[in-house]
Amino acid sequence: MVPCFLKTKDNIIWFAINKINDEYLCFPKYINNYKGKKYTEWFDYKNNILKKYLKIQKGLDEKVYLVSEKDIFKFYSPTKFLQELDKKTLNYDFNKKIYDIVYFISKYFDINQKFIGVEGSLLLNKYKENSDIDILVYGIENAKKIQKSFFTINKSNQNIRLFSKEESMKYIKDRMECGFGKNLNLALKQFKRRFYGFTDDTQFSIVCVPLMEKDGYIDLNRQIKFIKNYEGILTISNDYYSCIVPSIYKGIDDNGVEYKIEIYNHYGINQAKVGEKVYIKGKAYEDLNSGEKIIILSFWSGLKERFDLYE
Repeated sequence: MVPCFLKTKDNIIWFAINKINDEYLCFPKYINNYKGKKYTEWFDYKNNILKKYLKIQKGLDEKVYLVSEKDIFKFYSPTKFLQELDKKTLNYDFNKKIYDIVYFISKYFDINQKFIGVEGSLLLNKYKENSDIDILVYGIENAKKIQKSFFTINKSNQNIRLFSKEESMKYIKDRMECGFGKNLNLALKQFKRRFYGFTDDTQFSIVCVPLMEKDGYIDLNRQIKFIKNYEGILTISNDYYSCIVPSIYKGIDDNGVEYKIEIYNHYGINQAKVGEKVYIKGKAYEDLNSGEKIIILSFWSGLKERFDLYE
């Protein structure tokens, strides 16, 4: 089940977000004790070990990291980690916090725990005492439940709450540098739409993803061709898949031309609503079979991409 984490035989740890035939579309996470600060760094990181994984994928019309099943040594399953949490050697307080947030997500949003997993440093056994708790939730139906009710959490009378304005401001610069938020006010508005919060004094995040081959899953066996570098303003016409990663929107330009927008950055979750205008900068493609126009925002394009609310 993807997304998941995996380790290749050359001891690189990867984050896999899609499966194409017998290969996984991946981002490197750790190599020789090096951890990139941003995913974009890995596509500039000159390392001979990584080069063999960099291949053209027709469904993205770009060179991306593709890991073959034959090169995989180990999978790290977010859901299995959670199911076996009582066997882990984490300290008692951390275990309790994980159980508390998972139980809350399951009950508050009415989600079966088999669709909930733990990712990030906890999953990879690289956590520290100040580590965040990173939660993965599988399935578009579950994602819609979270999107509908997440911002009522402060009314739950439990030790789980949303970010305050002051806490949010600590992260705004990073999100703006990643292309989300034109100025401080808009960046704050976009940040507070993400599924971030606290359980007691520990930060948590929820990232929602589609189930493989199910509703919202992008088939990367398609054929697309590059049209142009797009830069302009679109009015959002469809935001149904805005609550998952990759996030999918549809937007219409001033000439009535509709674009599908695919955002492979988890910061794209819940960033725009139907009727809102967004300023977009990214690579535009055309699907050779359907004729659909697609703007792809990714880590690998080499562009300084944007997805900003426009007011």
